[in-house]
Amino acid sequence: MIVVFPFAEKDAEQAVRSARWIMELEGVNGLANHHGLIVRDHRVKSEFWKQVEGIFADLFGSYDTVVVTTDSWNSWPASCNHMFSQAARHIERMPNRSHWLWLEPDAILLHKGGIDTLDREYVEKAVPAGKVFMGDLVDVADVPVHMSGVALYPPRIGEYAKYALIAFETAWDCEAADDIVPRMHETKLIEHAWQHPSFPDWDSVVREVDLANAVLFHSSKDGSLIERLREHSRVEESGRPHVAHNHEIAGSNPAPATPSIQPDPSVRLSTEGDSVMGGRPDVLSGETGAAPVPVSRSQEVVCDIFVKTYPPDYPWLDYCIKSIGKFTTGFRRVVVASEGPVLFPETEKELKFLMYDVGTQPDGYLWQQVIKLDADKYTDAPFILYIDSDTIFTCPVTPKNYMRDGKILWMMTPWAKVSTPWQPVTEKFLKKPVAYEFMRRFPMMVPRWLLAELRAFCEREHGMSMSDYVMSQPHREFSEFNCLGAFAYEFFRDEFVWVNTDEVPPEQWPPLTVRQEWSKGGLTPEIKQKFEEILSGVSAADVQHCGKLSTQGEIDPASDVVSQTSHKPENREPNEKDSSPAQKPLGGSGPATAGVASTSAAVPVATQSNDDILTSPEVQEEVLATIDATANGPVMTVDDAIAVLAKEADRGWFYKKRLEKRLKEAGALPKWKRPRRKKVDLTGWIPKTGDPEPRRK
Repeated sequence: MIVVFPFAEKDAEQAVRSARWIMELEGVNGLANHHGLIVRDHRVKSEFWKQVEGIFADLFGSYDTVVVTTDSWNSWPASCNHMFSQAARHIERMPNRSHWLWLEPDAILLHKGGIDTLDREYVEKAVPAGKVFMGDLVDVADVPVHMSGVALYPPRIGEYAKYALIAFETAWDCEAADDIVPRMHETKLIEHAWQHPSFPDWDSVVREVDLANAVLFHSSKDGSLIERLREHSRVEESGRPHVAHNHEIAGSNPAPATPSIQPDPSVRLSTEGDSVMGGRPDVLSGETGAAPVPVSRSQEVVCDIFVKTYPPDYPWLDYCIKSIGKFTTGFRRVVVASEGPVLFPETEKELKFLMYDVGTQPDGYLWQQVIKLDADKYTDAPFILYIDSDTIFTCPVTPKNYMRDGKILWMMTPWAKVSTPWQPVTEKFLKKPVAYEFMRRFPMMVPRWLLAELRAFCEREHGMSMSDYVMSQPHREFSEFNCLGAFAYEFFRDEFVWVNTDEVPPEQWPPLTVRQEWSKGGLTPEIKQKFEEILSGVSAADVQHCGKLSTQGEIDPASDVVSQTSHKPENREPNEKDSSPAQKPLGGSGPATAGVASTSAAVPVATQSNDDILTSPEVQEEVLATIDATANGPVMTVDDAIAVLAKEADRGWFYKKRLEKRLKEAGALPKWKRPRRKKVDLTGWIPKTGDPEPRRK
């Protein structure tokens, strides 16, 4: 069953209170057999909806979020009708759609297992009787007989009660009553008492709530029913506070020690630090008379490592997984999205894996970016750490290495300081000027809620899903991490710690914790040896980056900017990732490894990044020599040279134009202009009647 949890700005605190209460009753994964669907108004403050999403991540087997951005009324009943309609239409489009419960924040769960009980009665009684709706029958004065809005609905409600989807001035349950009531199964599990007054004591609950039969009571808006239920539960447990998901609910009496909870031995939990983080800010202190705030048992960052790979990269993945096993602690599991099964190293069996077959698409380069932006559909972790197959950890890390003061660290560099093609691509998506390049270094950590927000933004601004938008981009012009970073910086700036490499001294940058290679270049014996040295602890050159940041090579300590020096192919800029559908759909626009030391000489242009196109005469000569060597003959024309370079680098038209521009700016190639198109002589053309354009005789 799908449990729909809607809330707007005015009942956001109530939504948090209700979600906490459900977690208290059901516990972690208590609703793992159901799918959660959060439907919220876009005006709800992040401090509220992040708490709800964090609870749903722990409570349900899976969940989605729908952000309603088209409500211009912000009043009852128009806004409520619109939110209900948006939820119903979303469920109709879901591939695994099912019957669903409309659970408003003021509908209070009375007993543990109540959601399962509702689901069971719908399946075992309503459906066999030919009924598609299930709720409480409301028959009061001055109101049409109707089913309570808090009820169970069929997957395609429009086939049975279309007026419920277009109601405006009248609440949908009354507007569509003539269609719903004949098709409803009346249940005693849901008790409807609209705008019920406060419950001052337990006696009032016993008198006015059908505790013997009902599992859901609607409505209690002031939180008093939850308070009375919580107090009664404590009395029954001889004063011991109810504990759920390692949360201790503080009461008026001193709280005894939290009972020990044995973690899954296959999950590595960090013992460092003193706080638990679930991808959302600390819960609010609660209003006067409201429920006390849950106190965390410990503060551990719940984070999964996410790897998008494909079969040709499995040799690289083997080293990546080994580095995760050797150097990482505190991460819950490793999530691998690929095309078919993956055999993991025998030495890393103690790691906990989730494997997903995400299939293939004709354009693997764009498809792998779609999968990364859908990572929250493959893991319920509040935080997600992205890493590529051709990248390995080089030193001990925990999730907290990528955070500061409870917020994720995100590096960025002004476009003027780097040479990447992603600025127009990012601005096209965001529909705003973007001043920074946000794809600076692997690994990259994001909160899961940001992915849902990005998809909602895409649907709102571009009128299509994130997947459709990415896959429809011409010349493969999309950069998932740049769009994600720019979106976060524009709309959720205060939720992150931003490290501007143009303003922050390199020694204050986050330490480099990985070594990044380029899988398309092949897993050479030299790279294998380097990886083996790192994994065996022999290579100190890479491990030292974890304690301090090197300022050689790509980082110019004198100017504090990303310099355009020659470096190894693994220290690539984002556009150096693979872009051919015939090649691996991995990495795509993977981040540059800002801060990696390099002492190598210049390499052929075909394997260099755009930053390798320099202005010094020596490098210009090397570029020309490379062009000469690539042609295996005399120096080619400019047009042919650019075409060969683009083909060798396997970049396509977009890269070709960028490279051509950079070469000319560097003075490595002479100025050159394409011949103008010949003017079309329309003398021999005659118009056809009714045609706006001329046609040939």
